[in-house]
Amino acid sequence: MRFDGKTAIITGAGGGLGKAYAKALCQEGARVIIAEYNDQLGKAAEKELKDQGGSVVFIHTDVSKEEDIKNTVQKTIEMFGKIDILINNAQ
Repeated sequence: MRFDGKTAIITGAGGGLGKAYAKALCQEGARVIIAEYNDQLGKAAEKELKDQGGSVVFIHTDVSKEEDIKNTVQKTIEMFGKIDILINNAQ
């Protein structure tokens, strides 16, 4: 697996391309943070990817709010110690 031990944050990963990126990275062994402002979509994507064997965590993130971004980064580092990949997909 190409991304074993790597940690990725993907904004807007509750659906569409962001979710596709999350799924692909999970399949390649990455730990993925779903940074999504829509709680329903974020939780559903987290459950779906976990059910498929992915290491994934949903964190409520509104990219228009600096505090949310700081919180997502802090929680990611607390959980996994680092951030290796950042995909800025949210629009």
